Amino acid sequence: MAVIGRFEPISAKEVAARTSTDAFFVARAIEKLVEQGYVKKAVDMHDRRRLSLSLSTPGKKVHRHVEAMISQVEADLLAEVSAADAKTFFHVMSVLGDRAARLSAPDAASGEAA
Repeated sequence: MAVIGRFEPISAKEVAARTSTDAFFVARAIEKLVEQGYVKKAVDMHDRRRLSLSLSTPGKKVHRHVEAMISQVEADLLAEVSAADAKTFFHVMSVLGDRAARLSAPDAASGEAA
């Protein structure tokens, strides 16, 4: 739900890629979110074979609430960390995330250097 909210409109395939989650599990989760009224599916205007996902009004409300909770937890965790150390931490996490994405890319699995 967070990925859909952050990158909408987005396809299920893109959600799976961004979360490093199996497409089958993403599809099941999306169906549940659609059934619960949190996510809307629409045919992509540029590629009619593709379904675009976006948050419904209730989904956006839940997303905002969850993002606020996450921000508060982050602030609590970093309360005793200097701004410089926090900046370094987030930079290192970004570098590691980028590296992990490259390592999990299809060409990385074939043994090519990432």
